[in-house]
Amino acid sequence: MKKLACVTALTFGLVACNGEKAPENNLAADASGKALQTIIRTLRRQGYVVSTHEASAKPPRGYDADHPRIDLLKMKDIHAGRLFEPAAWLSTPKAAGRVAKAMKDLEPFNAWIKKQVGR
Repeated sequence: MKKLACVTALTFGLVACNGEKAPENNLAADASGKALQTIIRTLRRQGYVVSTHEASAKPPRGYDADHPRIDLLKMKDIHAGRLFEPAAWLSTPKAAGRVAKAMKDLEPFNAWIKKQVGR
């Protein structure tokens, strides 16, 4: 019998709904955009994935291709999280501690979304 592998993921993010656009002005602005870049850099150094489900091939209307945050501006959504590969610890009390740590690590990302987008 074949064993199925399961991956557990903890992710948070912003997904555009009902044709809404991502908060381009907040990404483009120096203060808020740079703050998000710092948060993303920190999360990636800690081993988190920060990505998008879909990115535009071209810059959004009104933005130059050499904008310092063009990679963020092209994202149609953004999410950050960590995958937990199948492991014995997932079925032990240690799982709660690791998930709590991930939630704490992701708090600056969530706070940025809440402050800039209000969701």
